[in-house]
Amino acid sequence: MFIWRSQALTRLRSARSSDLVPVGTVKELYVYPVKSCKGISVFSFYCHELGPIAGENFDRYFLVVDGKTGRFYTARQKPVMVTIECKVSDGILTVRTADGKSVTVDIENVRKSNVVKKAK
Repeated sequence: MFIWRSQALTRLRSARSSDLVPVGTVKELYVYPVKSCKGISVFSFYCHELGPIAGENFDRYFLVVDGKTGRFYTARQKPVMVTIECKVSDGILTVRTADGKSVTVDIENVRKSNVVKKAK
């Protein structure tokens, strides 16, 4: 697969603009800071090796994990997750439920604590 992607990128880079054929129009872009939670509509994003980034919001950079069991959850197990709003601003992750309850996490404090937990 890596070889195919590499070859495809080489061909794309060497193509003249007259060789490219429009196949669609992007109407909206979204990033999802927390996997399976509600996305944030953005005007543009940077394509990073870890995925799209819009400002401080890395796409699917965080996930919901049960602190006791280490099990992570997605919308497959917990469909209500798609209604949870998440946004990173000024180094703070804010998670807000549909009923208005919210929690904030200072990302730098989490990094400094250097606690790594393996999700299952």
